[in-house]
Amino acid sequence: ADFSPGAYAEGIRQVLIGLFFVAAVAFAVLFIIWVFYQKIRGKQTPPAIIAAAFLMLPYAHHAYSSSDVSHLAQGIFPLLIGFLALFYSLPSKIKWPLSLTLCLASLLIMLPQHPGWQCRGSSRCVNVEISQDNLKVRQETARDIELLRHLARQYASQGETFIAVPVWPGAYALLERKSPIWEIFPLLPQSKAFEETEIERIKQARPAFAVIIDFPLRGRDELRYKNTHPLTNKFIQDNFERIPYARKPEYQIYKAKWISG
Repeated sequence: ADFSPGAYAEGIRQVLIGLFFVAAVAFAVLFIIWVFYQKIRGKQTPPAIIAAAFLMLPYAHHAYSSSDVSHLAQGIFPLLIGFLALFYSLPSKIKWPLSLTLCLASLLIMLPQHPGWQCRGSSRCVNVEISQDNLKVRQETARDIELLRHLARQYASQGETFIAVPVWPGAYALLERKSPIWEIFPLLPQSKAFEETEIERIKQARPAFAVIIDFPLRGRDELRYKNTHPLTNKFIQDNFERIPYARKPEYQIYKAKWISG
């Protein structure tokens, strides 16, 4: 077992993450009940608390859609606003310690996610130029960027488009190319008719290469791209030629069969 200070801090962080996930739903349910109870009693509830309580349910749905820290961060705002609005009505000797505790908990959860914190070591990140801006990114991200640029230089040097699924929607902006498909973030299953329409778009756009990241979304094998979009996946396999790529086996790279070289 690891009893280092870092391990203790990470353990506390994981507990706090779980508590915030529980609080996201508990706050919404309890405060909606409280709002109606106050209404029945003829008493007013601060508008900020009412708004936060009713917004928390759709925001919690987003947080629970993947149940990771990134989605929690995007869905936590109504909860934080509701807590701060609730603290506002409390005496100073109570509201300030509670507000500070909430701030420290948020900092402990989110600081490890911040790119600046992740790049605090000189060897952890490298500089990459994107659209005339010099960005500092993790080395793994830099290798992915170079992979896309290499594929574009080799197979799409005349401005041809390409396919990147089911993640990497930013690849199109990186290479300044228009996506050949409408669904640039194809994570969930679609109908046969939708896939057939997307295939027609691919035929018209004639992309030069394709990158399929074959991984089980949320740990569920049925959410691999080949299972959520079987028709599109088969079209790519039938009309593109697989290119060997050893660095990451889950990266399935293809070049269009009409591309030479």
